[in-house]
Amino acid sequence: MNQYQNKKLGMYLVMQDYLNEVSPDVISLMPNFNLNLTLFVEKVTYLYEQLELQRLNRGGYAANKQLLKTDLSIYGAFISAKMVAFANNTSNFVLLDKVNYSRSKLSYLADTALVTAATIIYEQTSDNLSLLTAYGITSDELDDLQRKITNFSVSIPQPRANISIKRASTSELKVVFSACNVLLRNMDLLSKTMQLTDSTYYENYFNRRHTERPKYRKWLAKGTVRDVDGVLMGNVWMVCTALGIKKRVGSSGIFYLRSIPDGVYEFEFRRTGYVTEVVTVTIFYSVTSVVEVVMVAV
Repeated sequence: MNQYQNKKLGMYLVMQDYLNEVSPDVISLMPNFNLNLTLFVEKVTYLYEQLELQRLNRGGYAANKQLLKTDLSIYGAFISAKMVAFANNTSNFVLLDKVNYSRSKLSYLADTALVTAATIIYEQTSDNLSLLTAYGITSDELDDLQRKITNFSVSIPQPRANISIKRASTSELKVVFSACNVLLRNMDLLSKTMQLTDSTYYENYFNRRHTERPKYRKWLAKGTVRDVDGVLMGNVWMVCTALGIKKRVGSSGIFYLRSIPDGVYEFEFRRTGYVTEVVTVTIFYSVTSVVEVVMVAV
């Protein structure tokens, strides 16, 4: 879903929550309103499920790739340390320069650069394997390194492929959004008949309909970032591509969001040594959303 569709879905959710609380007696005063509402709820539920599916797919791919990258960085550094010791003992400083990679250096490399560096370590180790028995490097360890390089290499294009899958369903989403708009217009016309009969319902209904336009308010969301033990943690980057937001959560582990239009947005929470956490934040009309993020160590 694009940013505009996220905003529309946020408004749909506002209307759905409100209408679910309206007395059936009030609904019964508007002919065919309940039929329109039932169809509306079905379609909104479908759209929200699609949003969750896209979020989980994107988050799942990212988390899997990050785990593979961490695994390759750790094992690559493990083999590298042995090769560095061998190169130093044999005064082969050209070799030492080629294979001298720490875990942190490998983990901070771009994806393709990591594959290149790990491949260099593998090739240099393979060329000198017969001389490395005393350093504890075996053909099995070398095979393990090759397997980790392959697994990570395969994972790199997956997020891009996943985006292609989402785009293929764009036309279907447009049809469902269009149907929701028609159902809302039907309910709008029926709700206008209640202006004198039930002014409270009339005002509450159309106040929420106004969230279709972007609203900018303070403290739209308040959140916390904790580790698995429930301890607040800071120095976590929170990123929302749709809104162009990239900010660091302070040492308190508490953050606030404001000046954001109504809608449904995905935020990524990142910190070195932890799996990237993807959280959906829904901005509702006149409601401060509460966001709780749990970071899992790699």
